[in-house]
Amino acid sequence: MPPVLLKTLILRGISLWFLARLMGLAVFSSAGAPGGGAMLPLWALAVSASLVHIDLHRRKELMLVKNLGVTTAHAVVTGTIPALLLEIMLLTQ
Repeated sequence: MPPVLLKTLILRGISLWFLARLMGLAVFSSAGAPGGGAMLPLWALAVSASLVHIDLHRRKELMLVKNLGVTTAHAVVTGTIPALLLEIMLLTQ
């Protein structure tokens, strides 16, 4: 994977994780779960992966990624790795 694409996917993954985490906090707190609930990390990871895929599709970058020899699944996983690392960091605190 080219370094420029890798950097872009990681930065987008961080911003989309932040958005997913805020959405999760809003959803779980409106449902009455204290502190966001125990399912918030899993929910944030699932929504982050979905948002990375939607973002690649929205920007019409799926064909670019495929032309660079990177599968869509690999690009989505690469964009979701920051979310996984940030959730692990928050869980260990």
